[in-house]
Amino acid sequence: EDPAAFKAFKMSCAPAWNLYCDYMVTEQVGIRPTSPNQRLNHAVMSATKSKGLAGTQSLASLVIAMEANDFVLTTASNWSRMMDELRKNVIDPSCNNCTTMIDLAKNKSPH
Repeated sequence: EDPAAFKAFKMSCAPAWNLYCDYMVTEQVGIRPTSPNQRLNHAVMSATKSKGLAGTQSLASLVIAMEANDFVLTTASNWSRMMDELRKNVIDPSCNNCTTMIDLAKNKSPH
């Protein structure tokens, strides 16, 4: 969701970890809000600037992300909270609790 967050995490994680960042994060740089006032209307602004493509890309990214077993999320983000709920209530019941999540907002260990 945030290009700077991925770069920061990549620099601080174990070198042996395989990290994947959705290309959509880079592709949508031109339509991301640049000021606090724009963040309030981000969804409308993104939909307008991308002619609806941002929404389609976001949903496709969500579907692909749900293929993972390990998640690094922040419960300070609505998008991350939605991903965590899908992880806990859709993926885990079908795979015998095979996923883990690290919450960057709470600096928690995997659970």
